Amino acid sequence: MARYTVVWDPSVEAPFINYWVAGDSQMRALLTEIANWVDANLSDEPEDKGQARLDLGARIIAVPLSKSPARVSVTYEVWPEDRLVRVIRLTLRGA
Repeated sequence: MARYTVVWDPSVEAPFINYWVAGDSQMRALLTEIANWVDANLSDEPEDKGQARLDLGARIIAVPLSKSPARVSVTYEVWPEDRLVRVIRLTLRGA
């Protein structure tokens, strides 16, 4: 089984990095946990995870967090022929 490469759309990645740079150590730890989870979990069988959103032509998945009450969801596109996952939206509530 070939793994997928996970890429973040620049419109998602740039603000994410800016929040990480501007954040305190707690925020940085939270954002690092999110990024690591997304990269690790969506690189393996992403078309079977989350929920299909036909209206968006994408899938959406909740990111479980270990030490935060925040709720995070990631919207992503799967390109099976290229073995590519593209993160197109990240929603973070309650951080």
